[in-house]
Amino acid sequence: MVELRDFLFDLGVEDMRFQGNSRTWTNKCPQNPVTKKLDRAMVNTNWIRAFPNSIATVLPHEFSDHSPCVINLAYPLPASGTKPFKFFNHLTSHPKFLSSTEAAWTLAGSTASDLSLLGCKLKNIKRPLKTLHKESFSDIQKRVCEANSLLKLVQVQAIANPTTDLFNEERELQEKYYFLRGIEESFFQKKSRVNWLRLGDHNTPFYQSIAAARASQNSIRSISLLDGSVITDPDLISSTAISHFEAILAPELLPTITASYNWLQALHSLSY
Repeated sequence: MVELRDFLFDLGVEDMRFQGNSRTWTNKCPQNPVTKKLDRAMVNTNWIRAFPNSIATVLPHEFSDHSPCVINLAYPLPASGTKPFKFFNHLTSHPKFLSSTEAAWTLAGSTASDLSLLGCKLKNIKRPLKTLHKESFSDIQKRVCEANSLLKLVQVQAIANPTTDLFNEERELQEKYYFLRGIEESFFQKKSRVNWLRLGDHNTPFYQSIAAARASQNSIRSISLLDGSVITDPDLISSTAISHFEAILAPELLPTITASYNWLQALHSLSY
């Protein structure tokens, strides 16, 4: 199994996102029942890039001892709704980062005496950071391609007609291109969750492939209910998830506290 695992790692393949039964084989022996996951749908990075929404469905085995697997190349993704705020490290390299943060922090009040006020101040900082990221770093891959195209155009002009202005413009565009490439690498590094790597000057293609694989694996396309049924409707998935966590975090009937006040007071004295 170790050799097989290493072989699959060298090939660069991994399990496709799947739904249905997690085990695909049964010995059909009532006296000694055994079930295992022997059959897998495995894909590589090129597949994930070409079919990012693909999903495998493991069906009941019926008359066979192996479960069939059906692959859908374009399974619709549920609508994500409002995306949560994520802080990217490359924001700190923007010249306006400190001034925008300081202005938003000051505007929310000079002090924060409790967690509620601190939360309000942090929310006020979130808005200008989102605006800064959208104006300067949104669609970073497109920005890198455009900077590269402008750089090549000026380089051709500088070679054909060498002037001081063209050489200065080439230097500025080259600095901008390298800066955006570094931002792109940092962006996909955070998306890929790879903390450290040494492959070359820029590891962006590697980070992109890992980020695409993570996005494909982490996307919720279906939910299995307790009765065994599977729901795929995005609105129904959302309402089911909300109801589940509301029952855990905000139940209508709160459990009674069995510990007495004296017990809590004794516990507090033990901390000193």
